[in-house]
Amino acid sequence: MVIVNCPKRKRKTLSVRAETSYEMAKDKYQKYKQFEVKYAIEAVVSAAILEIPAYIEETRDIYREYRSLSA
Repeated sequence: MVIVNCPKRKRKTLSVRAETSYEMAKDKYQKYKQFEVKYAIEAVVSAAILEIPAYIEETRDIYREYRSLSA
């Protein structure tokens, strides 16, 4: 077994870590502001909301009739 001594890393201060986190969040927010990404998220959420009745036992028949997918 070989033991390798790695140099110790200095821990970042809280302010440096917070600044790094802020920059990462800012970059992610900039990507969200792009029209395509914003539209894609809205489309997925709205489709999921509209499809919820298909997965609920009590509303499945109503959903099938509405979508004209009779069993």
